[in-house]
Amino acid sequence: MVIEDLKLEVPNEKRHISARLTYPKTDPKDQQLIIIATGLYSHMDKSSQLKIAESYQKAGFSTLQFNFMGHGEGQNTSAGEIKNLTLSSSIKDIKTVWDYSMCLPNIDVNRIAI
Repeated sequence: MVIEDLKLEVPNEKRHISARLTYPKTDPKDQQLIIIATGLYSHMDKSSQLKIAESYQKAGFSTLQFNFMGHGEGQNTSAGEIKNLTLSSSIKDIKTVWDYSMCLPNIDVNRIAI
């Protein structure tokens, strides 16, 4: 399994999104990707979120988990404050992650799901 912790810059804003990309194989090619958006007051390091990602990985999917604005723990906290989280900022976060996923060299862009 290959795991990369990421900081994705949100376009036109001075903040980042914390994300984690995991490939189930050490030599990924044309992988299917599932983007996992954690819920309000949750984060990608929470045990329930880790179990969700792990179940997809065991089934052979790559996963890209991310924390919305102000969510996370320690170095995996996305920039911003939860009180500033809005529908618009959440959509920007999802679009940022989606755009990043479309540029991944080992991912089949026709096989990405949120």
